[in-house]
Amino acid sequence: MQAKVGLALVAAKCFWDRKVQSYRKLPELIKKDAENIVGRLSKHMRIVNTGIVTSIQEAEIAIQEFKKEKVELLIICPTMWSEDQPLIKLVNEMSEVPLLLWCYSPYHKLPSKVSALNLFRGSGSVGLFQASGPLKRLGRDFGFVMGDPEDEETIHNIVEYTQLVKLAGELQEVKLGILPSRCEVMTDLYVDEFSLTSILGPVLKYISVGQLLSASQEIDTSRVKANVDLLKRRYKIRGVSNKALYQAVRTSLGVAELVDRFCLDALAIDDLSEELHKIMGLRPCLYLPLLQEKDIVISMEGDITGVVAMFVLKRLANNPVMFTEFFNFDKTNNSVIAGHAGLQNPRLAENDDGVIITPDYEFQGSSEFEGAWMEFTAKPGQVTLLQIVPKIEGFKMIVATGEALGPGGVKAEGFPHVQIKFSFSLDDFFNQVVRGGATHHWAMVHGDVKSKLKMLAELLKLEKLVF
Repeated sequence: MQAKVGLALVAAKCFWDRKVQSYRKLPELIKKDAENIVGRLSKHMRIVNTGIVTSIQEAEIAIQEFKKEKVELLIICPTMWSEDQPLIKLVNEMSEVPLLLWCYSPYHKLPSKVSALNLFRGSGSVGLFQASGPLKRLGRDFGFVMGDPEDEETIHNIVEYTQLVKLAGELQEVKLGILPSRCEVMTDLYVDEFSLTSILGPVLKYISVGQLLSASQEIDTSRVKANVDLLKRRYKIRGVSNKALYQAVRTSLGVAELVDRFCLDALAIDDLSEELHKIMGLRPCLYLPLLQEKDIVISMEGDITGVVAMFVLKRLANNPVMFTEFFNFDKTNNSVIAGHAGLQNPRLAENDDGVIITPDYEFQGSSEFEGAWMEFTAKPGQVTLLQIVPKIEGFKMIVATGEALGPGGVKAEGFPHVQIKFSFSLDDFFNQVVRGGATHHWAMVHGDVKSKLKMLAELLKLEKLVF
């Protein structure tokens, strides 16, 4: 669904009063420019607009309409130099709505000579510079975009910002399950739940191992068999008994049932929980097609901010996300081997031929079921890595981009993994991240969404470290 955006096109009232005869044609030109702006933006978002705002009274009309329509973003665009009072009225009355300032020009390229009339027609930058100081003194944060409406990059940047505002709002609605609780031995992952909800948005739902056991036991045997047969057709299976495979499938189907039962968007599983292994006999590690259909992101070791990072990357890149840690590093070529045990989406691999179902190597032989997971190498291509790190107060984002080498890189036995090569110094990267405090998990997605993450961090008012 497209974002609903309030568009405040502002201009100086004195020119509308026609007191300046030299510029009597200016209002008509500005109105045509405004129609062009609305037309261009309306192709990409739901625009709420009451016309050009030149006075406090017109600002009040716009505010009423914006509030009635519950706009998700307010774009302020000085179409020419404008007076401050209407703009300040808009900003103060819409204080809960994210703000984007557009440094607008009606000209794609300036002619060699500009008339006095057209000089003022394109003077929106004057109004924007003038407005910036008061807005900061009022304590308002805002996004910024610059350019003319015929420039595709300008429109793209505005659309991108509206999408990020939409995502920030979506985070407020995220239902995040944790099964059964945080991982006690990993204090870097401890989260203040109140800060999580008030700053990032998600609300936690605690799910017991007993609920997973009940959900998995209720799965009809025919459904278990159908999924086992599907896995056997699709992937190679190596060293996993039928008994272990059936129990692993049943447990993963139980996870899928809990996702439905609690309407979850994301799930953090403490797969090291002694209770989980004692009651279930294994940890869920088979990412079934059913979980792909549910569009769910899942972290392990009870990593709450890790799964929020996965959710963010999934929405920004529209690609499956890998839950990773840096197993090994190689300073000679600025690369790491990243990966992790657990429920990893096999769509991260180049194709099904590269996926092997093996025993859970970390718990092999520990019970009669011992578990099963998927071993594969993530496909090659540009990737973005993200951490959302709990701090004493609030959170920070750490963002990096690199190149996944795919099957041509180092192959690690037994784990979903990938070798990632960075263009920056590994020494500097590790030094800055470790000295600043971090977690040991990274969410990874194919695609470059670094610039979007920088803007999202600003929207959420988070500290950021970007490589």
